[in-house]
Parts: sequence; structure tokens; C-alpha cells
Amino acid sequence: MVQHLKTQYRILILIVVFTAIALALLFGWHYIRIIFAESLYMKKGTLEYFLTMDSEVIENFPLVNIVGEETYYSSCGDGNKPPANGVSFDSRADKAELVRRIEAYVTEHGYKKKEESSAGDEYRYARTRSELDVRLLNLEDPPILVVVTESYYNFDLVD
Repeated sequence: MVQHLKTQYRILILIVVFTAIALALLFGWHYIRIIFAESLYMKKGTLEYFLTMDSEVIENFPLVNIVGEETYYSSCGDGNKPPANGVSFDSRADKAELVRRIEAYVTEHGYKKKEESSAGDEYRYARTRSELDVRLLNLEDPPILVVVTESYYNFDLVD
């Protein structure tokens, strides 16, 4: 009887050890996939979000009258494309309210509007070493899709 319990105990230990090793390998593979991905789309609170979201501005971006869930974006950059973080969401707000709330938020975070690049339904803001692009899409067929991208540079964009 004692020998039988020892055998069962050893089998249980082996199962636990092999399960732990398998889970560690799966987590490691997932982590490596995340780290080497050029671009990721994710939800807030996921492992990808915690590992790749570097922007406080994007993390706390005002989701004005949001419809559904927001989607976050992270890119490591490639070639001439700079690293970036972003968020997109559908909004029931009208264009004027969206622009007012977004401009208040970005200026509070040190961004200045780049007048020459703000045309139509695309708005561009800059501060030292980063640029923020805001696009408002589907204006004729609400809800409005808001797409925000913050790109990072190794040189100063604003004096």
C-alpha cells in the first residue's frame, strides 16, 4: 500500500513538473512572438498591452462617447517608419466636440498643433521627439472612427 502511494506521488510530481515546463515554454514562445512582432493590435489589459504600450498619452487618451471597445496599436518601427503607439475607437460625439476634447487633452500634454499639416479631418500635433496624428473617419455615417497614433523620433521636432 505504501509503495503504491509513493508511485502515485511520483507520477503526480512528474505531471506537475511537465505541466509547469510546458506552460513556461508556451509563455516564452508567446513572449518572443510579441517582442519580435513589427505591429500588434490589442485590447487594454492584455499581456501584449503591458509589454508594448509605452505612451502615457495614448494609454489615457479620452475615449469621447465611445461605442464598443477601443483597440490599441503598437509598432516597433521599420526602415523609415518610426516606433509608434496608437488607439482607435468609434465615437457617438459630433466632430466639433471630438476636436475640442482632443485638442484640450493634447495641449495639456505639451503638444502644439502643426497648422500646415492639419487639413480636413486629419489633425497633427508635435512636441519634443514625438508627433501625434488624429484622424476622424466615417463623418457621413456615424459613429465616427477616431484613429490616434503617437510616433517617436530620436531628434527634436519642436523648439
